[in-house]
Amino acid sequence: MAPLASQLVGFLSMFLQLGVLALLTVLAMLVRTSLGRRKYDFWTLGLALNTAALAILALFAVGNSAGRLPALPVISIVYAALEDAGALAFIAALRRRRAADAFPPALVAAALAAVAAVTVATFRAGAFFDVYRIHATTLALLLGYAAFEGLRAPSRGLGTRLTTVALAALALDYGHFPLLAMLGVHFEPTYLGLESYVTVVFDVALGVAIVVHTTDGARAELERRNEALAEAQRALRNAAYTDALCGVPNRMAFLERIANPPRLGTVAMIDLDGLKAINDQFGHAAGDLALEVVARSLRDHCGQRGTVYRVGGDEFAAIWEHCDPESARAMLGAAEKDLAILEVDTVAPARISWGVARFDADTPFMDALVAADVQLYDGRGARREDLPGIATSAIMAERTQIAADASITPRNPAR
Repeated sequence: MAPLASQLVGFLSMFLQLGVLALLTVLAMLVRTSLGRRKYDFWTLGLALNTAALAILALFAVGNSAGRLPALPVISIVYAALEDAGALAFIAALRRRRAADAFPPALVAAALAAVAAVTVATFRAGAFFDVYRIHATTLALLLGYAAFEGLRAPSRGLGTRLTTVALAALALDYGHFPLLAMLGVHFEPTYLGLESYVTVVFDVALGVAIVVHTTDGARAELERRNEALAEAQRALRNAAYTDALCGVPNRMAFLERIANPPRLGTVAMIDLDGLKAINDQFGHAAGDLALEVVARSLRDHCGQRGTVYRVGGDEFAAIWEHCDPESARAMLGAAEKDLAILEVDTVAPARISWGVARFDADTPFMDALVAADVQLYDGRGARREDLPGIATSAIMAERTQIAADASITPRNPAR
């Protein structure tokens, strides 16, 4: 065991690198698992392949030094193949970010050629330096291409930037040895052992960058989920506060608005005249069409400066901020003229009545709302002879209900 003990110092960088890579691989997988995602993606697969390559090399190096395992040339081939596969995984991860083909045929062919070159060198030359020089050259090229893909990636988050820098540093670290050897630089046998500590630092940097990249991806996914949830909440709110038939804010939206009304403006209460008569004579489909036409006309003419609500079966309301009653009446009159033009498109003519009142510092909004409601009732009474199907009791029931919902005490006009 003495030879083994004397060489353990030389193996220190290998074991340190192995331990850190294994820890970072597990950490990256735990981050992904905690977010409900698959344990492996191309990043964690690349880390795992590099960890496996280093574990196999360390196992057989220690076993051979201890005289327990024979020197097997195939171990160098497996080590090189696993590291090349890890580099391919990093390239695939970066290419996937820009929706490109993860494994282009030319790149796979280059990786296979690199493994074949290592295989030939292992069985022909046999010298570790010769084999390592070939493997380091091909691995540097693959890592350099991965760094190039990192520069082309659409995301410029911290994780992407760190991985690109770490991949470029590793490409230089692996590539400088064969490049300088081709230029005639002689390396001592101990050089690779010392230089491996630099490789440890770059491997650790790459592992940390991948963990950061994983958390960046998780944060981006959480942001997308939050946006989707917010959009769903907006859709639910719109559905809850929008009248399904008329496409305008509904009674709930109106009650919420008048709970905190504007300080100055005009409010109007609007009725579709004779809805019951239209339903009785032409059917509910005709009544629904009349409601849709009225809502569209009110929205087109009154919705630019204010908001139109459907607050009951045939009853609408409109609120304008910083608008005088004359302007509100002009908009309602334009809507009524529009309805007269649209009579040719409806089964039964749609007519509206309205009441308008101003609210300000002297007239509270609730008082203006009641005044508009009273004015509406008076206006409908003037048209009652033209609308034989309208029931007075139904009109009064509507007024009483909306007043109760809005916490208003209605003032019935003397008829």
